[in-house]
Amino acid sequence: MNFENMNALSQKVEGVLGTVRTLKQENAKVRKELENAKAQLQDKSILLDTANANIASLKSNLSDTNAKLTAVGASLTDAKAALDARVNQVNAQEQALNEKLVSIANLKNLAAEKDRDIAALNGIINEKIELLNALNAKVEEKDAIIAKLMDQLQAQSDEIADAQEKFNQLVATIENELGTDLSIEEPSVETDDVLEAEESVEAVEEAADEVEQAPAQEDLPTIEVHGAEEKEESKSRASGEGSQTSFFD
Repeated sequence: MNFENMNALSQKVEGVLGTVRTLKQENAKVRKELENAKAQLQDKSILLDTANANIASLKSNLSDTNAKLTAVGASLTDAKAALDARVNQVNAQEQALNEKLVSIANLKNLAAEKDRDIAALNGIINEKIELLNALNAKVEEKDAIIAKLMDQLQAQSDEIADAQEKFNQLVATIENELGTDLSIEEPSVETDDVLEAEESVEAVEEAADEVEQAPAQEDLPTIEVHGAEEKEESKSRASGEGSQTSFFD
């Protein structure tokens, strides 16, 4: 074999070796890509399993949801029936309410008429109240006069009683000293105090007559008026006081 053939063969061997190296590199690259692909495939398989599990869970949830929707649909049907019944009831109540509104309108008209009547009566009542207030004021004035006169009468009665007691004590003392009973004639002359008391009683009686003539729309104070018996008692006590005065003189 000559040198040219050797050189040509060497070149061919180098070409084959270069091709082999290239193929090895490509093979290594392909293997690496295959491993990456396997890893990705494994990851995707895991993801697929997870997705399948999620899908199964979703299907189960969907079944539960469908069952709930069915139950809700039945409830809605019942609710619609109840709502229809309620609507019918509301319509009946609205009709009854309209009738009541008509009745209320009639009652309002009647109440307006009664209000007018009441206003008229209030006017009359106010007039009566004013009259009654005036009479009450007059009664209070008379009551004050009566109270004053009664106080005066009481004071005069107390004075007369005291004078009578002193007179009786004096007569008893004189009778004891003389050893005999005295026949004393009581004077019939009325003192000025007794006359004044009688005039006061007459004024009280006149005031009582005026009070009795007032309208009896409300209770008036009860007035006590002492009559002729008290006058006679006052005269008797006054006579005793006159006799005592004569002894002191």
